[in-house]
Amino acid sequence: MTLDLMRRWLHDLKRRAPDVEFFNPASEEEQGAAVAHVGELPQDLRTLYEVSNGLEYQSFRILPVFDPRPRQAKRTW
Repeated sequence: MTLDLMRRWLHDLKRRAPDVEFFNPASEEEQGAAVAHVGELPQDLRTLYEVSNGLEYQSFRILPVFDPRPRQAKRTW
């Protein structure tokens, strides 16, 4: 999925589910750190993280690529 398509998809998701929460985009540094810890990420997931570093809607979550608090990559994809 291209960056433009991902942005449109997320915009449409927000229109359909106004309570969905998007996080700030993951930096290249954060994505690189995650790849260093867990290996290559699927391209669509990398594209999502360029637009939003995860999202949350009710009990559904796509976790951030990198958690800055303990400074470690997520291992729960």
